[in-house]
Amino acid sequence: MKNEQEIKNQMEILKSLDLELDKYDQKVDELITTKDLEESLRKCPPKKRAEVYWSAAFGIYTNTYMELLLDEKDPELHPIQKEIERLNVFRKKLIEADKQVQEQNNEEINEENNNKNDNKKKKKKVNIYKEIKKIHEQNISKNNKK
Repeated sequence: MKNEQEIKNQMEILKSLDLELDKYDQKVDELITTKDLEESLRKCPPKKRAEVYWSAAFGIYTNTYMELLLDEKDPELHPIQKEIERLNVFRKKLIEADKQVQEQNNEEINEENNNKNDNKKKKKKVNIYKEIKKIHEQNISKNNKK
């Protein structure tokens, strides 16, 4: 008896999950098709826009994957698996592109800092040369007075 009750409870939980997934699906569809989202995304930097689209697609595909599991179908054999893999490749490309941009920004910052340091060194050298010249001129003028 206990097993039957546990199975019934689990089935109720799964049905509830299935209903929630359907609601989620509907809300995602509404969100993606609204003009406000399109307008907001146009104002976003390309990286953020790509992340939003990736997140939405991944959420939808994950939802479909879960629905297949609930229907006792093997999601690995369903075309959705290829889409999830394709999204993961795209995500890796996003991460790699972000790393490259960060590295480029760091290189530019380092170059600016190096240029600043070089300028400081040059100014210091110029100041040292001016001091040497001043001392030299003072020595010459002392020698000329003698």
